[in-house]
Amino acid sequence: AEACHSCSVSTVRHHALSMLTDSFLENQGGLIPVPQLCRALGQICIPLAGRRIVELRGGEDSAENEIELELCIGLIFKPLRHHLQNIVNEGMDALVSLWAPMLDVLKQILNQENPQAEAEENGADESKDLVKSSNVILLEHLRNVIMVLITYDVLQAEPSQSNDITAMTWSAVAEMDYCKTFLDEWKQAASHN
Repeated sequence: AEACHSCSVSTVRHHALSMLTDSFLENQGGLIPVPQLCRALGQICIPLAGRRIVELRGGEDSAENEIELELCIGLIFKPLRHHLQNIVNEGMDALVSLWAPMLDVLKQILNQENPQAEAEENGADESKDLVKSSNVILLEHLRNVIMVLITYDVLQAEPSQSNDITAMTWSAVAEMDYCKTFLDEWKQAASHN
């Protein structure tokens, strides 16, 4: 996992990110007990990918950075989508142990001081496309997971308790500058389920 972040050679980072993601998706990944899976993803992989995304969004818009950005987003979302049914079946504690860190990372990324605005003030806009494309990709992945959680009856239009997963999710989305305009639409989808 550390090679995904600390290595100075981009191809090594790309390979490490790809291998790490694939390790959760292959047949052996299904043998990992759900609590350990959630711990590994929620405490190591998702925060690691989030930190790297923040760094990449502040850098130049290059093909290598775009590839790495997509690999980091894949590390955040692909294992969750792949194992979501098993995680939901394990219980709410397992899901929250993974979902809460994911929402925290997404809040950090999607509320990040806009590196493109800073770059434009300095006469450059190299990171503009990278920030915009990463926001679009992250929003789409988040939307997809939220819709699946609605389908599984995990998320409701309104929380039943002030600290349940629905309250946590809608509160986090409301705090994400890039996503909050979709909050009512997503709640409405939950109310029709």
